[in-house]
Amino acid sequence: MNLHISLIYLENEENGKIIYYNGVRWVYGWIIMLFAGFVSGLLGIGSGILKVLGMDLIMNLPIKVSTTTSNFMIGVTADTSSILYFKARLYRLYFITFYYLRNFSWFKDWN
Repeated sequence: MNLHISLIYLENEENGKIIYYNGVRWVYGWIIMLFAGFVSGLLGIGSGILKVLGMDLIMNLPIKVSTTTSNFMIGVTADTSSILYFKARLYRLYFITFYYLRNFSWFKDWN
């Protein structure tokens, strides 16, 4: 199955080099992501290395695109987990409030 998707990204802002690439073997990539998620849940470890290697070696994506996509997937997973915790009321609001206020850079600049 070939989706014929051509993509680009900016390699370097100084010289404006644009990289064109095509992803291949999308179905195998989906299978690798499913396997990585299963292994991650089963062993309780991060699956980023499996996802990046799958996108890089199997799907023929550039390494910058693979790592960025993996980082985006981690953000979506964390967001989904936080929504589930909020819906189940498995959080302590005072802890979350102080944690985020302490770690925001704009809050540190106010001192």
